[in-house]
Amino acid sequence: MSQFMRIDSLPMPERKLAQEIYDKKNYEVNSPIFFLGIAIVSSLFIILIDRVSGMAMMTADIEWFKSAFIFQIIFSWIAVFLGIIFYKFARFIFLSRWKIGVWFRCQEEDE
Repeated sequence: MSQFMRIDSLPMPERKLAQEIYDKKNYEVNSPIFFLGIAIVSSLFIILIDRVSGMAMMTADIEWFKSAFIFQIIFSWIAVFLGIIFYKFARFIFLSRWKIGVWFRCQEEDE
């Protein structure tokens, strides 16, 4: 068998175990830790942006301050999108590892 098995095609004990593993992994991916990761990544970018804006205010150069304000808005949005990408990537990695583990177990049982 060279493809992933569906959970409902497994015998009952294996189906129950696979469902428990899937539920556990799905919970881990949707847990608050990932949202905390998004918040940390976004916060680091916002702190960086705030430092740049603070330097702009100290120079009292209005043109530079305007450009720093635009810079702050743009990079705030970039920080949010990077947080979302980080979340999606982490979710993909965890779910892929689970599917590969099930696939290898099915290969061992076939031999």
